[in-house]
Amino acid sequence: MFKRLTAHFEFRGTGGPPESLLPVENHGRAAQATSNYMTVLARSLILAVLLIAPCFAADAPAKETDQIDPLMLAAIDAATRGDLKPLAEEVEPRAGAVVADAAKLDTPALLQIATAREFAKYFGRVGELSNPNRTLLAWLIAQPKLAPTLMMAVSPEDPPDGLLDALRRLHDDYGDDLTKNPDLVAAFCTVWDSTGDIEETDPKKVDLDRVSRLYSYYTKSSPRFDVKELPWQLATWMVSNPLTEDEIKWARGKYLEKGALAETFFDPPYNEYPDLVKEPKKPTDVPYLLPNILKGGGRAVDRAYYAVAISRSLGVPAGVCTATLPGDDQYHLPAWAAVLEVNNRRVRWNFESARLPEHRGWHGTVMDPQSHSLMLDTELAQLAELQAVSLDRRLASVAICKLLDAADEVRRPDLLLKAIELSPGNVRAWQSLNEMVVKRKLSDEQTELFTSAIEKYALPHNGAFAFDMFMALVKPRGTIQQLALLDRAAKGFAGQPDVLARVKLMQGDCHRDMKHPDLAMAAFGDAITLQPKSGPLVLDAFQRIDAMLRKNNDLPRLIDAYAAEWPRLDRPRPSKYSRSVPYLLLGKMYIQALEDGNRKNDAKKIQAAIESVQMDP
Repeated sequence: MFKRLTAHFEFRGTGGPPESLLPVENHGRAAQATSNYMTVLARSLILAVLLIAPCFAADAPAKETDQIDPLMLAAIDAATRGDLKPLAEEVEPRAGAVVADAAKLDTPALLQIATAREFAKYFGRVGELSNPNRTLLAWLIAQPKLAPTLMMAVSPEDPPDGLLDALRRLHDDYGDDLTKNPDLVAAFCTVWDSTGDIEETDPKKVDLDRVSRLYSYYTKSSPRFDVKELPWQLATWMVSNPLTEDEIKWARGKYLEKGALAETFFDPPYNEYPDLVKEPKKPTDVPYLLPNILKGGGRAVDRAYYAVAISRSLGVPAGVCTATLPGDDQYHLPAWAAVLEVNNRRVRWNFESARLPEHRGWHGTVMDPQSHSLMLDTELAQLAELQAVSLDRRLASVAICKLLDAADEVRRPDLLLKAIELSPGNVRAWQSLNEMVVKRKLSDEQTELFTSAIEKYALPHNGAFAFDMFMALVKPRGTIQQLALLDRAAKGFAGQPDVLARVKLMQGDCHRDMKHPDLAMAAFGDAITLQPKSGPLVLDAFQRIDAMLRKNNDLPRLIDAYAAEWPRLDRPRPSKYSRSVPYLLLGKMYIQALEDGNRKNDAKKIQAAIESVQMDP
């Protein structure tokens, strides 16, 4: 049995966190900071003798221990003097040389140069560096694992001054212990660097006290995923925890012993209009806190938030996914939670357990905790591939992307293909190649290599992502070439009927554009046959069928198509959220076709069937 907190009252939390929730040792922040700053220059002198270039590539020999790394010494010196411009000028000519040939990459040199270059460019944006920042940066660049990990993690969306604030506070409190957890530190610094919370529009300043306690919590509370092994790209989905510290304590007390955290999605009841306020202003306002969500319930997105918050509090990466409904009704969005799990010794995202059965089959988007931009759920799924790759290969893969602009344009596709080979979970490399394909910047040989990479590194474990990448190859071409490529795709996805159905839809589009309506209808029908119970897929197919048959003024055939396929969809149980269920959405299209065909009595029967699955909110 596990602890449960049964509360029959409105949970409001307290103004400050309890001392016992996030155990932080008294590191003597002021004393520790002074000690660190006084010794950093001495450490730099020692490094001048002992420091070597970090050798991260498993297939490359280490440098001799008596070699001195001039570039890293130059970086330490530049940071100590507070002038990073000379370092940027020194490293820039070397950047192009190290990525001149994808087949002959010197991965230790690649990472060394990418780290120094990013260090100079990124922190050069700060302007005049204060003395504390100089000593902090000198300490950072001297760390053989933390420096490259953090420099590969930063993005243009990460403000360097905010990141320095977060890093300085963690360094003040934990000192050299940070070097034991480079991925976790990178995740914290890139998530808690700008807005003070994970909400992009939050105007509050970062609560560095809370950041420090949260870091301690994840290093000492035995999270379900080992923070020493979790890549920063996945760790960001854990440390971007929006909860108050009271809520974290409550979540642990209630769910610490629960196995399948995704199932917590179903704990709060469905409530179309929850009476909860995220920023209470009146004494009667009920705060948007976990115990209140559990008691009062919420829409699908609120239940997904609940499952994600519980998961993150127990050390499990998770994210809220939402789909876009056809039409104007975006209030009743299908929403679900993606929760990282280990299945048969393989890390993967579970997109199914934390969603309503009626919403299965939807694809959607999720908010990236680092950049606050939307990413596809198929891209999130691909991030799971990072867990099976060593730190050295992950960093080298990102380093290629960091130095891509220094390479000749014709060589960039080969470099990105190498980045994917090193780390198939490097979504940025896939996205960059995707953009080049759309712009027709790949040679025929590179296009074939990209196709092979999709089949090797994406298709086996993430068919939906492989489909998205493959469509980049298809869409820029003429319809005859598209059909040839889609035929190849159909063979590759033969064992994945959900993806094959999407290929069939694309084949139907090609036939439609080529003025072959019968072939188009046959392809759309094949797609439905492959996934007759997948409401979103059937809905997508009928949007095409409806438009095509209406254009040809063939309402009788359209009505017959609805009559054949709509009853095959699973009839959902009566619910308050049925407006976001494909059975209802497709039924409305069916009704419109009947009314347009002057079959109003039949339309009323379908309307009655739809109403039978709707419950008053």
